[in-house]
Amino acid sequence: MFKNKEYVLEVNKEKSFSKAAQNLYVSQPSLSVMVKKVEDKAGMQIFDRSTTPIKLTEFGEKYVETALKIHHLEEDFGEYVDSLKNITAGTLSIGSTTFLSSVLLPPILEKYSSKYPKVSLKLIEGNIIELEKHLATGELDFVIEANHFDEQIYAKKKIHHEHLLLAVSKNIDCYDVVKSHEISLEDIIENRHLHKKLPPVPLELLEGAPFILLREGNDIRLRADKIMESCGFMPSAQLSVDQLMTAFHLVERGLGVTFLTDTLVKNIPTGNNIAFFRLENGDVHRDIFLYRKANRIMTPAMEKFLELVL
Repeated sequence: MFKNKEYVLEVNKEKSFSKAAQNLYVSQPSLSVMVKKVEDKAGMQIFDRSTTPIKLTEFGEKYVETALKIHHLEEDFGEYVDSLKNITAGTLSIGSTTFLSSVLLPPILEKYSSKYPKVSLKLIEGNIIELEKHLATGELDFVIEANHFDEQIYAKKKIHHEHLLLAVSKNIDCYDVVKSHEISLEDIIENRHLHKKLPPVPLELLEGAPFILLREGNDIRLRADKIMESCGFMPSAQLSVDQLMTAFHLVERGLGVTFLTDTLVKNIPTGNNIAFFRLENGDVHRDIFLYRKANRIMTPAMEKFLELVL
């Protein structure tokens, strides 16, 4: 029934037998015969030809859904067979947010490239919706993300753990109120900010502070909202930004208060105009996961990347 699925998929894509025939380099009558054979074997119509453009029947929708799954599995297996011929070759595509791509991924990709120099690497940056879409279609092999994907569709492995910190510009008034709780950059680099003996900053003292927050929907913004709500206040953001790095630079320039991760602080040079504070709340702990599509056949290039990351 799925032997000639490519013909059906192309007609569905173009919503036209004539356009599909041109793309497939066959005559329109030949294409119609091929599709009719599939329909006859199934005993049901795939296309409703009475409409313009043509559309799928209820059976046709299910057929196309199944045919696409088979098509992707065939592609994955083909890549796997090709890469077996030379395990050091192949391609690897990874997606992540701009922050994780710039801070977490570089040392991993450097190590991977030095070990497997013939593997072609592709990195796509985007928001969570774009990344999941690319992972679902197979354009991406892996996505590195803190947000949770549907575990019935995607397999995940924890690859990193980080903690949220509070960053405060030293030249704003509220800094004087909390500076006795400041921790040093060395404390963070040496992971002393994880010790409970260091007192957390009393966030309620910053209720009127100019907060710089990530836009709603971002994982760190969701955590920041929960942390502040547990302290009894929900400040309105003086500025809302898309990227964690932007929030960091704005605070460094003296514009307010924000939530950062210790991963950023450990990897980005910081000046003397920014102070860091320990937070204590269940939402300050954040896991980063490596996601892949659960039903995909892993190529050797993917397997070696997973081994290296873990």
